[in-house]
Parts: sequence; structure tokens; C-alpha cells
Amino acid sequence: MKSTTAVLPILLLVMTSAVAQVEPPDQTVTIYFAGTTMDSTMWDRSSSPFGRPETVATLHRAHRTAPDYPNHHKGFVDGFQGINAAFADWELNFTRAEEILRLATPLCNGECITLNLVGFSRGGISTMHFAHRIMTNDDFLTIREKIKKINILAFDPVPGDARLHEANFTLADNVEYLGFYAEDERSALFAPVFPNAGANAMYPIDFITVPGSHETMVGNTRRNGHTWYPWPLDGFNDFDTEGLEHVSRALRILAVEIMGSAEWGYVRFMADPDPDLNFDWYAGETDITALAQRFGTEVDDVYAYPAVEYARMRNFSYVALLEAYGGLIKSCQTAGPLPFVSVNNPRCAFYGTAMGTGWPLPPPFTTNPELLGIANGSFDHVSAAWPLSTRAGVDYDAWENLVILRGSLDVDGDFVNYNEDNCPVDANTDQSDLDADLTGDACDVCTDEDLDGYGNPGFASNTCPTDNCPSIDNPTQKDFDVDGKGDACDADDDNDGWADAIDNCPETPLGTASTRWENGCPLGEIKKSGGSMSPLFLAGLILAWLVTSVGRGPCPCAQNRTARSTRHRRA
Repeated sequence: MKSTTAVLPILLLVMTSAVAQVEPPDQTVTIYFAGTTMDSTMWDRSSSPFGRPETVATLHRAHRTAPDYPNHHKGFVDGFQGINAAFADWELNFTRAEEILRLATPLCNGECITLNLVGFSRGGISTMHFAHRIMTNDDFLTIREKIKKINILAFDPVPGDARLHEANFTLADNVEYLGFYAEDERSALFAPVFPNAGANAMYPIDFITVPGSHETMVGNTRRNGHTWYPWPLDGFNDFDTEGLEHVSRALRILAVEIMGSAEWGYVRFMADPDPDLNFDWYAGETDITALAQRFGTEVDDVYAYPAVEYARMRNFSYVALLEAYGGLIKSCQTAGPLPFVSVNNPRCAFYGTAMGTGWPLPPPFTTNPELLGIANGSFDHVSAAWPLSTRAGVDYDAWENLVILRGSLDVDGDFVNYNEDNCPVDANTDQSDLDADLTGDACDVCTDEDLDGYGNPGFASNTCPTDNCPSIDNPTQKDFDVDGKGDACDADDDNDGWADAIDNCPETPLGTASTRWENGCPLGEIKKSGGSMSPLFLAGLILAWLVTSVGRGPCPCAQNRTARSTRHRRA
């Protein structure tokens, strides 16, 4: 009893140490930032100024967290409301975001948090501003130490009348940025921001232009491309146009794929019977060619909308009236229908700092930093028929570069990106590949560890014959004793009880007399071992001859001699 008492504390200490060594899982935090006057309820048509669900609010609603995904956390920051819309309080805006992020900080150790920031309009500006704040402000030091990567998805980020310093748009090296920019927006206060990449950026920084106005990107399908305004500011241009819905649908597909990737922490979204709220665009389809065609159809429909209708979004009278105070963006003040509006200009890029001076924009915008310099038909088509303008100014295939290479496309639901999945349409989270042929065991038609053309047993997808020596190359599959184990891995080929390593007759015909001698050979068969018979084998052979040739018993000749001697004496 005394020894048991002494051992128990030690056992408890060992168990406690084992538990302490288990690392908590990494966490994914996603914060959604709404545009000015918008909030989290605008996934509901009755709450949306568009009459259709707004994309950022809808993404937030469909984003799945606990209990399905306990390591995922989400939060929503409403857009500037009321007087705040005119005098943006960015610090107040970030308080809620900070609260959301700090909830996840104690849940893991080391660099363990993937932080995703998604925003529209001024919410897009908030994503950059907040990312910069976290990585540069020492008040966030304890949080910063936990963040392994920041991802930004921005829909037409514009600062409005805010004059933010250039530094707020300079990204840290651990930030990935994907920004979508509206081609046909011309309002002076809607000049977009292009962030500056870090000096040693580790991740892509991409700018992609899309047909339509500022609000078209996130669900507004009104012909004028903007929130409804009463006549005469809007007139007959306020009606809904279904052809515009494909812009936001195509961008939602890209958002789902990018956010669902490993780099973004495998964010997953709910399916919904309402097509405007549904993020399960696979709809059970696992064929990648079919999905590529489905995406391509959405993009085709984006460009099927008449170019003249996209152009109308730039020149409505209400734009001029609403932006009459647009002189705050000096770089946009060039020729227009009125001297103080810019609706007829190529879209202006945000240009200037708190001091009123400019900074270089990334290529290809450096030739004229006051202009965005976008090209018509810049959104991509799956067949590359529609070149897409990027920072490098080259044609860009969104399906290949965003969905295949950087997206999830996790049609089998195993949380492995399609381009990294060794069984893209068969769920296999562990990615096991026993024969290292780059095809996972879950879908390999011949999991063949020794590469001899015969498959390992126990793999349901195998269609090749089963290998009788799974780990040893034996293309002949020879099995002398027909015991299901090939000779290449059978320690006793003839099943005579003598291991092949010491059996001088390793292939004794089956059914031969069971008596075996020193070297595993049957009676009547002499097999030399090392060029000569061993003395013990020779003695056994002589004894066997005596037993089988003279009679039963160990020495029948001695019995015969005794019998003859006895008869002689009696005579």
C-alpha cells in the first residue's frame, strides 16, 4: 500500500504534463465592415436600400462558426451612421473590431490567429486602416504576437471626404490583399484607394476591376447603379434591372472561394434556398469542368449587359448634384459638365495625404497618378476572352488565378484546397498516400506500396489484384504453399515447420511425408548443405534406414539375434 501511495502522485504528474503539452488549435477571426449608413441587417431585402441583399451583410449572416466550427469567430462593424457619416470617427469604428479580435486571443498560443477583414466602401478603407493599426500600434502588441497572417477582401474601398494619411494604407508584410474596383463609378467622393504593399510583402496584393458602379458590386441592381433617389434626382432610372445581378453573383463566388481557402482559415458558408442568400454555388456538383462553365456563365452575363447601360451610370444628373461639394478631392477636379464635378472623367484614384501631397501609386497607375487608367471589359472570362486589368497590367484569368490556384474549390468538403488535394472529389482530410504516387489512397485505383502492380489489401478504391506481399516487390506473386502469403514475404514457403533461412529443401512438394530432419528435407531426399552432408544429418539418415528396412523398433536386429541364441541353447 505504501508503494501505491508513492506512485500515485507521480502518475498524476505524468498525466498532467501530457495534457499540458497538447497545443490548442489555431483560430480564425473574420471581421466584416459595412459601408456608410449600412449595417448587418441588410441581408434582408426589406432592410437593404437596394431592395436586394447587400453582399457584406449576407456574407456575415451565412458565415458558419460554433458549434459547427468552434475555432471560427466572426463579428460585424456597422457603417458610419447619421452625423458620423459626414465626420467619420475611425477610432470608434475600430473599438468593436478590437473587441471581436481580443475574444480569440487567449484561445491559442504563438502565431496562431488568421485574421480576415472584409469590407465595402468606407468599410473597405477600414480593413486597410485597421490592419495597419494592429501591426504598428504598440497597444496591440499582445494581439500582434498572435497573428500569423492578415487577409483583406475589399469591395470598392473609398474614403469619401476623409483625408487619411498615406501610412494608413501601407500594408504589413504578412498581409494578403484582394480588392475589387468599380469601372463605371465617377462620383468625386468615391475615388478608390489602392494600398501600398510592404517592402518585403510575402503574399499577393491584387487589384481587379469590375463593370458597374460602386454599389453594383455588392448587390444593387438598379439601372442607375446607385441607391434609389426620388424623381427628379433619379427620374425613370430607378427601376430594378435583373441583368445587373450577375456582377455581385460573380464576386460572391470569388469571395466564397478565396475565403474558403487554407490561407484564409477555411471559412465556410451556409446554403440557402433563396438564390440571393445562397453561398453553396456547387449545388452538389463535383466536376470541375462543369463548375468552370458555371462561373464562366456568370461572367458572360456580366458582359452581356449592354456597355451603353454601364456608361449611363457615370452621367446621371443626380450624381452631379450629390457630388457638388466634391472639391475635397482636388485630383478629380478636371473637365466635367460642371467645373466642380468629375462624372465624365476616367475614374479618379484617391490621391493625397493629410498634408495634401500625393504618393506614387503602384503600376500601371504611375504614368498618371490622378487617373485609375482602367480598360473596358476588364473583368475576366473563364476562357480569357475578357482580359482583366491587374496591378501588373497583364491579362488575368480569374478562374485559374483566383479559384484554382488561390481558392478553396473544396467540392469534397475535406478542408483541403482543390489544387493541393490528392483526391479532389473524394474526402480525405488526412491526405494519406501510401505508395507516394501523388494520388491519395481514398481515390487511388491501385494503392501499391511496393509498386509491383498489385495493390495493398484493405483499400476500397483499388481495382487492381490484391498483393500477397504488400510491402515487398514480387510481380510474380509466387505462393508455393498456397497459404495466401507470397514466397517473397513467407518465412516458410513449403509450410513444413522449417524456416526458409535454415531449410535445405525450402520447396518440398506439398503432401510429402511429414517427417523432417535437420535441414527440412523429406525422408529419402538428400540435399547437400554448403557442399557436404552434416554429420547429424548423416546419422539420422542411417537411423532412418535401419528403422524402415529391418523392422519396427529402435534396433530390430538385436531382437533377432537374441531369439536365435535362445533356440540354440534349448536344443
